[in-house]
Amino acid sequence: MTDDTRDFVNMSSVLTGFAASVLQPATDPQGQAGQYLAFLTGPDSGVAEAMPALLDVYRANDGKPPEAVGQAIMASPSAELARRIIKLWYSGAWYEPFDASTGFADTLRIVSAQAYTSGLAWRAAQAHPMGYSLLRFGYWNTDPPALSAFTGDSTHG
Repeated sequence: MTDDTRDFVNMSSVLTGFAASVLQPATDPQGQAGQYLAFLTGPDSGVAEAMPALLDVYRANDGKPPEAVGQAIMASPSAELARRIIKLWYSGAWYEPFDASTGFADTLRIVSAQAYTSGLAWRAAQAHPMGYSLLRFGYWNTDPPALSAFTGDSTHG
């Protein structure tokens, strides 16, 4: 794993509230974190030049409590990019910047084939996307595990 990938995953952990081990598990057949970083640093995202500055803000604050790191990122000129990365992790879609004249983003792109099913929104809701589940038949007959089982963060439920 490159330093950029490790730092991207750790920064994303701070931004999303999900443990780095959830964002990039030891056994990761989909490689979602790598796909996201490759997209963000590639020509199609439109933010390749801005990514180093965002990672530099994270690196300058690494080692501080997650809340302090998040506050530093959100107080930086890279805050809007960080918000878009949060949306990317949760929805699997890349949103263009907000357009005040129209009231919403102009375009939306799905980053990879599995991005929809890998979105963190499903884990946060303790659910699965329609038409896709790795759970056994009848799983709905029992209460779901604690939220921490989905986020990897035992400090928040």
